[in-house]
Amino acid sequence: MAALFSCLVLSQQLPDPSQELQRQEERQRERQRQLEQTPTVRLETPIATPSDYDALLPHDETPCFPISTILLQGDTDHTFTALPSHSGITPSGLSDPAMGRCLGTEGIRLVVSRMQHALVEQGFITTHLFLKSQDLTNSVLIIDIIPGRIHNIILSSDSYRPISLWSAMPARPGDLLNLRDIEQGLENLRRLPSVDANIAIAAAQDTNADGYSDLIVAYAQERPIRLSVSLDDGGSNATGKYQGSLTLAYDNWWSLGDLLHINLGHDLGGGDLGAKSSRNLNTHYSFPWRNWLASFNYSRNDYRQNISGANQNYLYQGNSRQTQIQLSRMIWRNARHRVSLHAKAFQRRSSNYIDDTEIKVQRRRTGGWELGINHRAFLGNATTDVTLSFRRGTGAFGAIPAPEQNFGEGTARFKIINADATLHLPWRWGNQLFQYSATWRAQWNRTPLAPNERFSIGGRYSVRGFDGEYSLMADRGWLLRNELAISLGAGLHQAYGGLDFGAVSGPSSEWLSGRHLAGAVLGLRGNQSGLLYDLFVGVPLHKPPHMQTANVTAGFSLDYPF
Repeated sequence: MAALFSCLVLSQQLPDPSQELQRQEERQRERQRQLEQTPTVRLETPIATPSDYDALLPHDETPCFPISTILLQGDTDHTFTALPSHSGITPSGLSDPAMGRCLGTEGIRLVVSRMQHALVEQGFITTHLFLKSQDLTNSVLIIDIIPGRIHNIILSSDSYRPISLWSAMPARPGDLLNLRDIEQGLENLRRLPSVDANIAIAAAQDTNADGYSDLIVAYAQERPIRLSVSLDDGGSNATGKYQGSLTLAYDNWWSLGDLLHINLGHDLGGGDLGAKSSRNLNTHYSFPWRNWLASFNYSRNDYRQNISGANQNYLYQGNSRQTQIQLSRMIWRNARHRVSLHAKAFQRRSSNYIDDTEIKVQRRRTGGWELGINHRAFLGNATTDVTLSFRRGTGAFGAIPAPEQNFGEGTARFKIINADATLHLPWRWGNQLFQYSATWRAQWNRTPLAPNERFSIGGRYSVRGFDGEYSLMADRGWLLRNELAISLGAGLHQAYGGLDFGAVSGPSSEWLSGRHLAGAVLGLRGNQSGLLYDLFVGVPLHKPPHMQTANVTAGFSLDYPF
């Protein structure tokens, strides 16, 4: 009877592993975001002179010729089929039709100028238009075009470290030269932190063909192997408050512009008394191929903690493994907008144990796929990113039914819609630089969700101001993080303040004492002699009455690369 009573008491006190899994995955996502930042390259294009930027076609030219058709002549490409339609649009977008008008010398010059401006805006900066003597009495204006093409792509003589331009550059010799392809190539090359790369356009060598240019790539790489150590207090009291990690990165391992990094983490104590620990391994490998990017991620997390039974303490252990393969492609870009798609396959496994005995009802195996679309826009000084994705659990990769499936409270074949949006707006007031940043995330479920798939808020990676020991979790939810930062000194340091909000909803939220959170944070971050630091203090502004969290939460994060 005593043993039975002990087991019943113990079963009522088992920790919820989903809280620890959510915390580990949030840390992993933040670390991955820091290590895999892709640079943004925006190259300037020639700008039309102010005198004719918005000039309208003259109405009273003498002599003039009625023009009903505009034709391109020369080495035409289907890419330029719609170019004549730009003859009736000013560079700022005003409608001023040219066809059906009587045009003289100035009007024809403006028509060619508008079409040339459209070419430059589309990135065809070496494609040129010109006029030959012609008879306009037939109402047809013929404009000759010499498409700018790539003759060769070569490394400059002073470049060092091998790199495959075949995989980095989306364009090939003979293709039309487009500034957007050069931007994509530079982003592929500069995605490695140890690399500096530039591309120059030069007159083609060894050819007499008109319109051909060489792309000369200047490529320099510092040490390909990078190390960094980090320390923070983002762990839990139950498994170790202080967390340390070591990251090894290898840039351009196979000369493909590829990136490999391995991160090892372990708790350094802190938190509750008694036996406890946490450790993790995160591995990432990725490489670009023209407009594609392929990546592989593997993570492993293990933790243990003491829990109290009726007559003795027990060792509660948990582990999780996650594997993910992703393929993304830039499908369209211009000077101000970029659109990309991604597809991924994933597998996740987790198990938990009391001493050495597995708790079968906490065993989880899921697998599935995700499809998503991302749109990035540059609006003046502001940059926005919007991502929408659909995540589907299947029976693949050894998936098993969720323990909650029999009660209609979860399934391994889940359907989830996620949305993310960010805004970054820097501005200068006098000599002072400011930046406003906003992040909005939301999740909608199309099926009941197991705890590890639910939306979680409350902590340094979601709604700040909370210590993260307990969070609100439910099937659906949203959060909004607002931050205003001011640069200090030479711009190496920032003081910032944040105001965050979040809410959860859905069937699994019915038993929560509240569904909304709000928190505030003040902090200082920057670079001090190579040490990257972030120090902050936060307070909860609104929370459910029974949610346990500190009245004031202070935290830090230190990272030193060498």
